[in-house]
Amino acid sequence: MWRVSDSRKALEMFFDNVDSLAANSNGVILKYNLNVLDPATYPDDLVCETYASVTNVSYQGKTVPSQKQTISWSGPPSVFYFGSLGGRVVLELMDNGTVLCFKSVVRFQHNNKFTGCGTTGDEYYYALAYSQFFTTGDKKATAKMSLKKNSIDNTDGKICGYYSRNYGLFFNQGFVSDSNSASQVPADYPQTSRVDTLFGTIGTSGVGTWDDLSQSKLASLNIQFSFQ
Repeated sequence: MWRVSDSRKALEMFFDNVDSLAANSNGVILKYNLNVLDPATYPDDLVCETYASVTNVSYQGKTVPSQKQTISWSGPPSVFYFGSLGGRVVLELMDNGTVLCFKSVVRFQHNNKFTGCGTTGDEYYYALAYSQFFTTGDKKATAKMSLKKNSIDNTDGKICGYYSRNYGLFFNQGFVSDSNSASQVPADYPQTSRVDTLFGTIGTSGVGTWDDLSQSKLASLNIQFSFQ
């Protein structure tokens, strides 16, 4: 898809099955430039990529369908994410579609937003994971995050190695609280052990190409249209 006024590329879509994301399908890939689609909202001229699929996974001794989506972007330091050099988000519906698992890494250059634990030339990696009840009315979520200089922290969950704001609690109307210990997380929120496990997969190559949140992958992201 192109913009009529100047023929700039706006969207590409690739798929091998028009009826399903599962079975013999390899999923769907979208590549798009949000600046071309909506320049008033998205000031950054960069190409994003979304991959969506349905696969069978082994979970708690059962084979269940997993709906998964991976969103990636790269390019020059962007306005929208405070100087982001790129990032990746992985979303997955688990437990027969009742729990949403979210994990992401965003890569930043040193700038005036990050001066407390680094100097010019440093890079920062912001990592976030949360589990959220997807089918309940209030959709409660438990989250864990970190920010680290020149590497990805997927264990301590600290900001620049100094202090922690974990665990964060949210529900469908937004933020509830942070800096909660595991014992302070209410029983009707996703378990912290589950979030810790999810958080620990950040910074690794995961279970495949579209689950890769390693530092090398973030550094090598170069999302471009396949055809000009």
